[in-house]
Formats: sequence, C-alpha cells, structure tokens
Amino acid sequence: MQTPLFYHPATASTAAPEAALPDPSADLPGEQRDDSDAEEPNAARDQEEKQPARPLRCLITGGLGYTGAWITEHLASLGHEVYALSRLEEKVELDVPYNLIKADPAMLHPEDLAALLPQGLDCVVHSRAYDDYENTDCARKALMVNAFGTRTLLQALVLRSGRNEEQAQAGTGCRMDRDGSDSAPELELPLFICISTTHVYGKHNGAVKESTPPAPKNDFGLTHMFAEEYCRMYMRQYGLPCIILRLSNCYGAPKSLDRARWKPLLGALCRSAAKESRIVLHSNPAVLRDFLWLGDAARTVAALVRRRDLAGNTFNVASGTSRNIGRVAELVAASASRYYGRVISVDTGGQRSDSPAFRRIPELHISNTAVRNATGLQFSDRMEEEIISTLRILEQEA
Repeated sequence: MQTPLFYHPATASTAAPEAALPDPSADLPGEQRDDSDAEEPNAARDQEEKQPARPLRCLITGGLGYTGAWITEHLASLGHEVYALSRLEEKVELDVPYNLIKADPAMLHPEDLAALLPQGLDCVVHSRAYDDYENTDCARKALMVNAFGTRTLLQALVLRSGRNEEQAQAGTGCRMDRDGSDSAPELELPLFICISTTHVYGKHNGAVKESTPPAPKNDFGLTHMFAEEYCRMYMRQYGLPCIILRLSNCYGAPKSLDRARWKPLLGALCRSAAKESRIVLHSNPAVLRDFLWLGDAARTVAALVRRRDLAGNTFNVASGTSRNIGRVAELVAASASRYYGRVISVDTGGQRSDSPAFRRIPELHISNTAVRNATGLQFSDRMEEEIISTLRILEQEA
C-alpha cells in the first residue's frame, strides 16, 4: 500500500482575480464556428465561479498532468482547498497553494486508495488518462488507466463513504459494518466530474452533439467510453453524482517543463519550430479540428463543481470553432518567426490547405451549446498567447 505524500506550502502567492475573458474573435479563413442555439451569458452563474460561497475540498486526479495542472491551479486560485493526486513525487511549482497525494488509481486496490483519500471531499475531478499512442502496449495501458483506473477510484469513493448498494437504493443513512450492524452515519458522496474526450464519437466531420452516438475509432476513445459507462453504473447503483465532460483537442502551455507533453498538435508544432526552425506537416493540412483552450476547460470545471443538480449530464467542452491544421501550422510559424527573429518555414509537402485542387475535408462542428447554457461561460481563442508561452517554456530545455 502506498503512503500519501502531502505538500502544504507555507507561503504561496495568490493569483489575482481572473479578468473577464473576451468573446471569441470573428471567423477567420479556414475556420468554422458553431453558434447555433447560442444563449446570453448568465451573469449570476458566472459570478458564482468567481466568488464561491464557501471553499470546496476538491480532489484532482492526474492533478499535475498536462490538463490536470491547469484545473488544479485554477480551482486553487478561486480559494478552493485542492488535493492533486499524482503518480509522481515531484511537486510542480504553481502560483497557488495546493496539496499533493502520491498515488495512481490504476495501480491500487479500491480499499488502499480509499485509505489515502482526504475526508470531506466535495468534488472529485478525474483527469488522469493514458494516451501514449506510440507505445506498443498502448491498448492494455489505456484500458488499465482510463477504464479500470476510473472504476477503482469510483469504488474507493463509495468505500470511503461507508455506503453499500442496498443502502444507496433504499436511501438509508447509516454505514453497515462488516458484522452487519449499523454504525456511523455515511458520508455524502462527492460530485464526480469525469474528464472524457470527444474521441468517443469517432467523428472528424459533420455535426457532433451530445446526442451523437459514440463510435470510437481508437483505444483512447474506446477506453474513455468505458470510463463513462462506469460513471453511469456507479450513479445507478450507489447514487454517486457524476457529470461527464467530453473535451476536444486541448492546447495550452505546460505548467512546467518536467511535465510538458509535446504530442498535442500545438505543442508538437511549437517544439518543431523551436528545435528545427521549420515545421513539417505529414498529414493533410486541410484536416479540421476543434481546439479548446485549457483555460476554458478549467473554467468549465470551476463553474460545475457546485452543480450537483446537473448530475447525470454529459457535456461537450469545445470551442465551437474548427480550423484546419495547415492554418494552425502557419500561425505557429508566424508567431515563432517574430519571437526568434528568424524565418520559420512550413513544409506541407506541396499540399496547400486552401488549394481548390486539393481534396477538401468535410466541415466539423462540435456543439458546445449545452455547456454554455448550463454555465453561462463564453469560450476564448488564446492560441497566439499560448504559442508564445510554449516557446518560452521550450527555452528552458537544454
């Protein structure tokens, strides 16, 4: 059994209040935006995120990973008591105080994991995931981490509460001891926010809504679909309140060089520009993708940590805008050229993303209407800012 490793920083600077984010810019060439059924922002709901009624105790799995670190930092900046669950011991220096627990749900029995969890959790954000496509053992590891790791965490939360299936279905409020006698009152189960992916749809064109039937085409999408089903199963059996968020292609500068991931498209393009002084695209530059700023992903989580009333819902978290990867490569090259003061070229193998002679890719629209209506948030285009921030991180590499 692993023992917890807690970090309680004595001092840490508190982040300044988050400034209001601007509306996304107008459509640019090579972009398509989904504004169907748009709703005006709900000021009360937006204000609730910025000024929480009371700090919540939140656990973030994968809390120091590429996505999780953004969520950890943002929730802590809002005053919540945040515990980052990480399989690595090294602490990432963020601008806010947080606690670190060393553990990996995929490697523990539910009983052992339950013993490590803090008491009185209000919300659990499950962002731990495996997506190393190039690993020859990718399928097995994705299944262990994304699917079984999720089940282990859900079971640990149920065990921590002292609730069993019969009591959950009957609505009783006592924990059943092993000898069959009633014991202390059961603890309330925390809200469980599962970070999933739009890869569960297996679609790269057309309209994608929450009602679109899942049809994953890779192990990443398939194992996240399994994780979603485990969430629904535990909600049915134990009343564990779950919200599922399906994120599109995330971008954002890593919170530290040690935890940097260069496989997401924007990071890979920036690294190529920094190290090779050119960008080579090996795939069709006209391919359209929806790119989600990680800051908006974190803001969405923050807006939902109190929303137990939305348990059972699944939301697409996407920018609502699709742009082709050729345009993204050109944006990275232009930004890097200005940053380094030298020309960064883009090599598409003679293929042009805007060439009429080249086969056009069908349009892609991932709807974010449901999550915008539920939270009142508007999503932003911060790609140029994150390109520069990523280039600065890359300067730290030897």
